[in-house]
Amino acid sequence: MEVENESLSETEVNRLLEGAKLLEEDRFGPKIYELADGGRMLKLFRVKRLLSSNLWSPYAQRFVLNSLRLREMGIPSVACLQYGRIPHLARQYVLYEKLAGIPLRDCEAIDPDQLGKFFAHLHDHGIYFRSCHLGNLLLLEETGELALIDIMDLRFRRRGALSDGERERNFRHLRRLERDRNRLDEIWKPFLEAYKRG
Repeated sequence: MEVENESLSETEVNRLLEGAKLLEEDRFGPKIYELADGGRMLKLFRVKRLLSSNLWSPYAQRFVLNSLRLREMGIPSVACLQYGRIPHLARQYVLYEKLAGIPLRDCEAIDPDQLGKFFAHLHDHGIYFRSCHLGNLLLLEETGELALIDIMDLRFRRRGALSDGERERNFRHLRRLERDRNRLDEIWKPFLEAYKRG
């Protein structure tokens, strides 16, 4: 699947954002919009500093390539439609289809067996999800599968599974937010048991 690379003018951005809902922002400005059609999302990327990995691997392009690779591997993630630059905002963007689901953070209960097997599958296939937290793991409405979102800084090992050290670091990322850690503490033992079974 080829994803179109195209810069957006101010007029085009204004047209896209007409009636859109701002879902996430930080002190630098908006980050994610749900467009008025209800089926598409617009994610904005700020270039954080002059000398950064963005020079040789633009954030938006990295997001698109990660989504394509995950989907090729059979791991649910977002389907990107278009990406590129927004010159007048000094931002990059990705336009992608909205995934119908609920973040694990908002679920009444988390299935430790499902979560453990999911992470075992990721790690055994050399996938290091640096931005993993319960807000970036989506329980899909249609299939009941888990999906990954916010995948820009996800890494793939060239060969083989993650090392023990990488697995431990990834679990620390999963538990780094206190509001997630409290939820995870309740299921941590059965989660690890399911993870070890794979």
